[in-house]
Amino acid sequence: IVENNEDLITIVFTNDDSRNLYIIRLVALNSKLKINWISNPKVYLDKDRLALRDESYKKITNYIQEERLIIKDIGNGDSIEYLGRFIAYYRNKYPTKTIFVSCDNLSRIGNEIGMEIGSPATMKYISGQAKSFTTKHMCVLLATVELTKEGMFNKPSNSNALADTRALQFDANMIIYLW
Repeated sequence: IVENNEDLITIVFTNDDSRNLYIIRLVALNSKLKINWISNPKVYLDKDRLALRDESYKKITNYIQEERLIIKDIGNGDSIEYLGRFIAYYRNKYPTKTIFVSCDNLSRIGNEIGMEIGSPATMKYISGQAKSFTTKHMCVLLATVELTKEGMFNKPSNSNALADTRALQFDANMIIYLW
């Protein structure tokens, strides 16, 4: 997305991986090298592959320095409200740019009002907040959520397979099942 859209800001908010691990994943994807090769270059990489790894790091670093790619993990903040403030910051900083937000595992995001993580009421609140960000800040939000334990082993066919809430089916513009 970043590579093909020069006037786009991509915000990645990950609950499952650290920022450093996420960058390693991006470098591996960009260089077409295995993740453990990126993590342990002295063990796995020859001179040519090391150059490919370094070139990919430089490319990802340039995207970050240009603020075309912003990666935050829960060490920066772990709530839906934090994510909203973060999106608002970049909307105010770049009022005419398109903002694409990727939120890894919306099911595990926290909140600042003290609601229990993962409860249906909390997911309804988080889903509503995420939807409001898209309209208020004119951005696209792509979020992953977990499937129910029952739905894990069967190909999901409807919103009953989504863990924690049915509110997502009303707030989402589109639901795509990856199984």
